[in-house]
Amino acid sequence: MKAPDEWLKEPQYQGITVLDPDGWDRTDFETSWREPIDEAEFRRRLFASTLMTDDSANRTKINAWIDGWMIRLNDRTKEYQAQGLSLEEATDRATFDTRMEIRRAPPLELD
Repeated sequence: MKAPDEWLKEPQYQGITVLDPDGWDRTDFETSWREPIDEAEFRRRLFASTLMTDDSANRTKINAWIDGWMIRLNDRTKEYQAQGLSLEEATDRATFDTRMEIRRAPPLELD
């Protein structure tokens, strides 16, 4: 169990900067950021956030991971529209479903 700042010092996270911490509690960010968490939870929160990395190999993996989820989101939206939902309703439902799936997915493995 480590605080996020400690996890970011680990070799596998070197070069990653959290630009927008969407994975953490924004209503009490300071407390949430200091909270000790295990590595799996850190990765889930990290990849729910907007990141910058200076490592091109990891950047490629992260972009491919994001692209895969965006394709799923788009496909789900189309499926819901085919069921008769408006674009807005279909997008909302598909976004919720995709977020839940991401939370259950194994963490992305970085070099």
